[in-house]
Amino acid sequence: MKEKNPWVFVSIFPNLHLKEPIETKYALIVKEDDDRLKLLQNENESVASLTKSFIDTRLKEINPAFLLIHTRLKTNREHHNAIISYRNIVAICIILEGWLSMILSEDGNVFTTLYSDYYDLFPLGGYSNKHFSIQTPSLSSTISNSITKYQQNYSLPDTRHFYFTKDDDLFLSLVKIWEDHFIRRKKNHLYDSLFRSLQMAFSASKMPTDNFSTFYDYGTKLGLWISSFEILFHPGGNANVSYKQIVKELSHYQFYDKNLMTFKYKIDKTTKSNILGKVYKDLYDARNEFFHGNPVSTDNLFLFDNKKHPALTKVAPVLYFIALQLFLQENNLFKKKTYKNYSEAFFSGFKGIHIEDIFINFHKISKVT
Repeated sequence: MKEKNPWVFVSIFPNLHLKEPIETKYALIVKEDDDRLKLLQNENESVASLTKSFIDTRLKEINPAFLLIHTRLKTNREHHNAIISYRNIVAICIILEGWLSMILSEDGNVFTTLYSDYYDLFPLGGYSNKHFSIQTPSLSSTISNSITKYQQNYSLPDTRHFYFTKDDDLFLSLVKIWEDHFIRRKKNHLYDSLFRSLQMAFSASKMPTDNFSTFYDYGTKLGLWISSFEILFHPGGNANVSYKQIVKELSHYQFYDKNLMTFKYKIDKTTKSNILGKVYKDLYDARNEFFHGNPVSTDNLFLFDNKKHPALTKVAPVLYFIALQLFLQENNLFKKKTYKNYSEAFFSGFKGIHIEDIFINFHKISKVT
């Protein structure tokens, strides 16, 4: 008896060209030559046609990435939220890793996906053997699978030579929570906060191009990043979360350099913090300037209001990476990877050293008050 294919085709990432699949037990992002995708193509004409329906800006056929989920997840009433949450985990882990490498770099070359636009899913509403549907807030359409071609996003570069590296410990921890929530159906406030925060971070990571990248577009992204922090650390119920609470949470991160742990920075009249709190308050104040209608200039988009310093839209993802780690560790949700060799373990530790270097640099350029 032929074994039933446990995988279900969900949608396509038109702007992703992977070298290797991104695999978990219940969800996969695969290339066009993956055997699991080929089985689905053989079973359904529409799936086979869709996987050949995408072209680049030169009208040449491209091979995008494909999202598959396990049949066990398909039966979950929340499977749509599960799909989006899984997509967000993959996207945010890779994007944060990219900004960790790029924030202090003077080299303009991009080697990974720094924006979440790469992870936009094709708006597939459903498919049969002969037709598929497109569903968006402004369009509902059923289309024959034999006549359609779709382009990738023309504002994004080709990713065939990109590296899709991510922090393994962070990824494993988030996937474990994702499985607990959507597969084992465990419910609690922490999980809700995490997945809401990741969805906000995904929006914050979009390219700031709504108005041809005026500095108001960049200010809007700062607002979304602040919301990502506030949702993550919200205590639940009708309680409120203040910037002081988030400054306090960030101060729990352990640096090796004692100067980075010292509470030298005046946050307000009654609060002092270390460099992490200082940087977060700078983000928070910039958000307020843009969102509350106060006078703004391009200076407000840079760390400590100085154009010689890194842009706050580069700083925010790095600070959010730290916030995610703290959230997972303090709630006993952090899952450490078992490394195969010394080299793997070394590079994992090297990331912590790099974060240290980033904030040593911020400490040097700040004005201690």
